Amino acid sequence: MNTTKGRTMSASASAHNERGPAGTLVMRLYDEALNGSDYATVVDEVVGSDVIVHELDGDRHGRDAVASTMRTLHSAFTQMHFDVHDLIEADDKVVVRWRMVGTHTGEFARFAATGKEIEQRAIVIYAVRDGVVVAVWPMIDRLGMARQLQAAGR
Repeated sequence: MNTTKGRTMSASASAHNERGPAGTLVMRLYDEALNGSDYATVVDEVVGSDVIVHELDGDRHGRDAVASTMRTLHSAFTQMHFDVHDLIEADDKVVVRWRMVGTHTGEFARFAATGKEIEQRAIVIYAVRDGVVVAVWPMIDRLGMARQLQAAGR
């Protein structure tokens, strides 16, 4: 979904059209950093230096909090691809619902590489101010991922 000022549209039909500036900025993280390989440059351009990533196990601060997550994913999963299913934009907030699929070829979350295709799903909320991401609230299906990694490692 892409919602701009109350108007909703299907992300699959138009995930990259008719977005506001905040949605366009956040989509760069998916298109260029997660689905591409230039995450360091993109993070420097679109994430504020004092960003706060609010995770379930505590807050992480600074651009490296975002870049290190991307670095970990890129090193743990080959053929990794993020599909953005919904993007909802309201004022300075952007909500993204996504699905990631990749082949688990490197250590991830203390699980050795399995060589198996793994899927992960999440909903992430971003706050955007002055043209950069200033806060991130990821709600990631960690249990689903752990179950897949455990099953794949047997």
